[in-house]
Amino acid sequence: MLVILEGPDLCYKTTIAIALEKFLHSSKLITSGGPPRELSEEQIDLWSKCRLDMFYQLYQSLYMLNKYGIDRVRLIMDRFIWSHAVYSELVGREFDLQYIKNYDDKISKLSINKLCVLTASPKTITERYKQRGDYKFDDKQIIKAVDLYKKYISQSKLPVKYFDTTNKSSIEVLLEVIEWVEK
Repeated sequence: MLVILEGPDLCYKTTIAIALEKFLHSSKLITSGGPPRELSEEQIDLWSKCRLDMFYQLYQSLYMLNKYGIDRVRLIMDRFIWSHAVYSELVGREFDLQYIKNYDDKISKLSINKLCVLTASPKTITERYKQRGDYKFDDKQIIKAVDLYKKYISQSKLPVKYFDTTNKSSIEVLLEVIEWVEK
């Protein structure tokens, strides 16, 4: 089983991923968050290429597990190809949309997978940034990120469910995610 958690920053993805890893037996958490802020443009390009290679290797592993019926292994992805597309576009970097569509197509053919999109209102995300003392993105960028996630994920062939974290605690969202993943 592959459980992918996607969505904008500060919507509980990592918190939920860590809790899911503990809750689901035989699970492995794989994180693929964004590049460290202090990298140069050249280093960010190299980081992106390494991430894409990691996605390919992950797909190959999932394919083999699926092919031989080893479905008791559960992989939890904290961000994946859609975040790559969203944040590349947000910072003005080019990316290959066809690459993302190809991965989505391949992953959708695996027997068991779920795409959980954790989101919140742009106002809530802005408030969470302020509470954290982080001003990485302004309101317009946050709105654009939320819209880009909707745009890219709406094209996915995977089973998708949105979880709005605007007025919920991470525990409440975790229980909803577990209920859907376990179906």
